[in-house]
Amino acid sequence: MADISASQLPEMLEKASLVANSPAEVDFKAIRSCMDEFGFARVSGLYSTQEIRELLERVRARFNPRLDQKHDASDAEALRNPLQKVVVGGITGINSCARLIRTFFLPLTGPDLFGSHEIFKRLARFRNLLCGEPENFAVDGDEKGLWTASRIHHYVRGGGFMAEHSDFGTAVAAAEAGFDRFAQVILIISQKGLDFHSGGAFIRRGEDRFFYEDACQSGDIVIYDGRIRHGVADIDGNLPFDFNSIEGRLVGFATLYKRFTNTDSQYRELLKGYTG
Repeated sequence: MADISASQLPEMLEKASLVANSPAEVDFKAIRSCMDEFGFARVSGLYSTQEIRELLERVRARFNPRLDQKHDASDAEALRNPLQKVVVGGITGINSCARLIRTFFLPLTGPDLFGSHEIFKRLARFRNLLCGEPENFAVDGDEKGLWTASRIHHYVRGGGFMAEHSDFGTAVAAAEAGFDRFAQVILIISQKGLDFHSGGAFIRRGEDRFFYEDACQSGDIVIYDGRIRHGVADIDGNLPFDFNSIEGRLVGFATLYKRFTNTDSQYRELLKGYTG
């Protein structure tokens, strides 16, 4: 097995990259073709680098490690409110996958803590159009039992990671909503080579891991088929670890989550063996 940087596959990366300055300019058919051929696509231009760098600075300025919480898994509604969630472990239970990660849940119906709502609404609309749904599907509330889990993932400098996996749970939710495919849409917030220097997101290509972030900038959107194997290698694993720091890798998501209630029998079944 080998690790492949983006610079080692310039032809593939070029073919999988598109530029669009507005949603009307996005060639969604081309994105789907890239996902079918390469497993991922990259779109630049829908966000300016400055806009996303300013978001990063707002997160840094307002970060408070004392707000960290462990999610009480019996509370299905907790994630639908602002929550600074920490997961260390997670090898059993719902979406089992070892990880060391902090997640800022920033629901679009709640307070706009980082001035990020408009950014995530655009990301959700992009997701919808890509999947062939109405542009505002589940953006301003629940639809078809789904809601938009807008959030920022923080992989701490000094070893933040997520083990290789596929997005089974969210893929099921998308299928139940009638989407013709499940695509995970990621907004690049921090930039490799500037905010962190080693590790980062990868997708599995045969026996190799392809580190696509090597060629991304703040504001790029990366789309990949959630069924393929992917993960996040240790972020700057050679540096001292400090979970009270906001430095490291930050990325944004506007994923569709299935709506559960605390008494939902299906949810209670999923909780069996949950650890993170």
